[in-house]
Amino acid sequence: MPQPLPILVRTGPDCLSSDRAASVPQPRQWHHVLQRLLTAVCAFGLAIATASPQAQTWPERPVRVIVPYGSGTPPDYLVRLVTTRLSQSTGQPFTVDNRPGANSIIGMQTAAHASADGYTLVYAGLGALSINPGLFSALPYDPERDFDPVTMAFSTALYVIVGGQSPYRSLPEILAAARTGRTLNYGSLGLGSEAHLAMEDLRQRANIAMTHVPFKGGDFIPALIRGDIDLMFLGIGSISGQVSQGQLRALATGSPRRSQAFPDIPTVAETAGLEGYSAGAWAAFLVPAHTPAQLTARINAQFNAVLALPDLKADLARIDFVSIGGAPELVTRTLREDRARYAKLLQLTGTKLD
Repeated sequence: MPQPLPILVRTGPDCLSSDRAASVPQPRQWHHVLQRLLTAVCAFGLAIATASPQAQTWPERPVRVIVPYGSGTPPDYLVRLVTTRLSQSTGQPFTVDNRPGANSIIGMQTAAHASADGYTLVYAGLGALSINPGLFSALPYDPERDFDPVTMAFSTALYVIVGGQSPYRSLPEILAAARTGRTLNYGSLGLGSEAHLAMEDLRQRANIAMTHVPFKGGDFIPALIRGDIDLMFLGIGSISGQVSQGQLRALATGSPRRSQAFPDIPTVAETAGLEGYSAGAWAAFLVPAHTPAQLTARINAQFNAVLALPDLKADLARIDFVSIGGAPELVTRTLREDRARYAKLLQLTGTKLD
């Protein structure tokens, strides 16, 4: 058995050099030193004693992840990439509870009223967290008051997409046509959607006129292919098949930088001269408000470990998504920055849903 290290104590007048002796507490000061030391030890012991056993052992039973989007949608697919791996790493089931409808409001409201015990999370996107507060005069949930952030999940760029038979081969050609008075129609998944506001931001910056055509469901893809609409912002991962077959064509990415997966596609900023332009989407995992901080930290660590897995990153790269992870504060900061940004754009365009 290893022996403990000996404690060496020097005594006598040579135990201290003259320059160090002055910094050593004198007898009258020792009780203050001991008092501070005991206070620190007690505080540390209290922190250990009060550490939640629930946080240390989470998860001990199935975990529900509410997804405010339908089954089979891109968000649903992305969440399942994570929950499948979490089930494998923790040994507990992670089930996806799809609650679509009303611009994510149904799912968000359900999650806001769930127990703050760490066994219900919600996967919320840019629209639910940063756009809806400016899009609706009143919401049955508040993104900051009713939720505690866990971690950022994913991000992706939005691309300017046209049909494969479109006469436009570049974004500058589209802008030039609009400036000569040609009527252009652009599609979106509805008022206040990421695609709608990305195009409105582009339209405002370029000082052009275009007509908005909102869609429900997947009808926008046939409309693009047929030429019923001229262009649309879309994530390229969901239409990669049509792009590779030549049915659709990507002209520019809204990302500030070119994609590693599609390096030949220029950014909107560089090809159209719109410095600072950015269009994309992101999502985060959150828990109901008042979930114990130590439990949230434990959940954050488990999710971040999965989001950092190389095989997950490879799966995401194939559909032009990036996993993010990080501290809960990153969610709060991103949410607030985009909330302010989109509130201005919604007010500028007069977009409201009530």
